[in-house]
Amino acid sequence: MKNFALLAAGIAFVSGTHAYADRKWNEANDPKNFESNYIYNFNRLPLDGNLDAGTKGWSDSYWPATRGYIADRWQVPGSAFNFKEYTAPPAYRLSSMTESQLNLLSPAEKFDIIRGKFDYPILTELKKANPGPKDWWRGLCGGWTAASLAIDEPAPIVYQTRTGLKVPMGSGDIKGLLAYYYANLDRGEAAYVGKSCRGYKKLFFGLDSSCSDMNAAAFHVVMTNELGLRKHGFAMDRDPGAETWNQPVVAFTSKVLNIKNHGLSKKKSDGAVKEVTMSATVTYVNELYDTKEEMLENDKHVAPNYERLGKGNQHYGTLTYEYVLELDAYDNIIGGDWTGGDDHPDMLWRQKVKIENMASDTASQKDDWSILADILKQS
Repeated sequence: MKNFALLAAGIAFVSGTHAYADRKWNEANDPKNFESNYIYNFNRLPLDGNLDAGTKGWSDSYWPATRGYIADRWQVPGSAFNFKEYTAPPAYRLSSMTESQLNLLSPAEKFDIIRGKFDYPILTELKKANPGPKDWWRGLCGGWTAASLAIDEPAPIVYQTRTGLKVPMGSGDIKGLLAYYYANLDRGEAAYVGKSCRGYKKLFFGLDSSCSDMNAAAFHVVMTNELGLRKHGFAMDRDPGAETWNQPVVAFTSKVLNIKNHGLSKKKSDGAVKEVTMSATVTYVNELYDTKEEMLENDKHVAPNYERLGKGNQHYGTLTYEYVLELDAYDNIIGGDWTGGDDHPDMLWRQKVKIENMASDTASQKDDWSILADILKQS
């Protein structure tokens, strides 16, 4: 009990002191990790911005581990957690199944059928997992986020295989395959600003550099350049704790709360002559369910969609952050710090996603994942 008391005291002490060593960003937080030619002058950066790219930025299931990822037969009522129990149809049965019956299969089954792998290797691999209740938040949110930002929302199609079998592919099925592909198989480059805070490190928040959240000034520079000037979205791990909640960020608005030219903070960076206090609200694309209670349901309002959702029916969330920016004598942003609570993003990231990689990547061709590119062309 004494050890527990000391541990609890240590947690209380550390979490109550925001031990950010420096307002200037370090190498892991350098905006140049995203882009080398960003604008840093505060006066040239917009106060709002948004993703402007067709039907990109779409909602989807995060394909929870507890539902078997893409082994989930999501269109079958009451089947949310029985992915280990059902048996995939053998090859000889497929020709006698109706399109309606084929439609009820999981994305994993459908894709293996389309590529003629009737031993169902994806499904077999996914059934090996043994997720517990504590894993409710685990899923394919990283793959979904990458695909959502780079690929237009797919429409449902009926895909005809080389043998003439017609397999219905809902928008949700295609999204699930994209999430799986970009979470596990994509060979594209990824860039990061910030680091993840994981496991025991979160208990001693502030003692480990990865648990200081990303630098506030770096956050502002990336957000305003990407969404404000370039109209590009980016990915954000919005949870600073042990769980990972990756979200596509598609818009922001901000305002100046205060400007100080004198009496700057004692922890100001060298070269800082002005402090600008900001409030910024970011809009991110939400999962079709993002709470444990919703995940445990099996109602259609939390399941993937067969039809395309469309711009008016996507799910969004917002988060508001307050922070101080440090400016030099030329009004360039050189550092910053979060104010208020601890609920700041862990990191920002983006993944270079190109559909043509599916058709050209040798690993993709070996496993017939190039077929996914053909499905996308038809959708």
